[in-house]
Amino acid sequence: MIMDFEPGLMVRKLQSNLLEHIENFEMLEMLRLDLEKGVKVLLGEMTLYKGSTLNDIKWPGNVEYTVLKEDGRKYVVIFTARAPNRIWKKMANKFTGDVIWTTPTYWKGRHMTLSCIGEDEELKKITKAMGLFGTISNIRFHKAVYQEHNVLSVLTDKQKEIVIAAKHSGYYDYPRKIDAAGLAEKVGVSKATVVEHLRKAEGRLMANILAGY
Repeated sequence: MIMDFEPGLMVRKLQSNLLEHIENFEMLEMLRLDLEKGVKVLLGEMTLYKGSTLNDIKWPGNVEYTVLKEDGRKYVVIFTARAPNRIWKKMANKFTGDVIWTTPTYWKGRHMTLSCIGEDEELKKITKAMGLFGTISNIRFHKAVYQEHNVLSVLTDKQKEIVIAAKHSGYYDYPRKIDAAGLAEKVGVSKATVVEHLRKAEGRLMANILAGY
């Protein structure tokens, strides 16, 4: 299940400092999820806004992190979160249950995309729990299959950025909600550059998806 989610006012207030300094965040892999001990460890990549530093971010007291790689405003980080008490553990169970949190899972601004694998009843519990904290704008269901790697891994960082922006902006909708010129203005490059990156990215993605056929 892949869910598009807009956090409610309460969640945004709690995360106001994070939203002020982190431009976007993407979970690369869930490394550990121990409900008994209330421990979650994940590998993620985050990009800070221009002018923000890691020292500006006020992480919750139950969160620790280790920076593995730094590239300008972009950081690859291992996060460890510990549930502070039994009440939090009980609440966490509503959002974990018997499901596997997987990719794509990321947020940018007020928009979040969350993905998990599980049986129908477990996925219904997740959607019900998420509905208490914000608005679910879209849900897609796919048959779970094993993938050796993230399909976007064949793209350059810029190609990935523009393809994701195109998807979120409705460039691939029918009819299109935005054209190449509008998309170029959004991502801050020329129309020719957007068209070139999309052409190359689409070619790489098709070659990767259809490899062996």
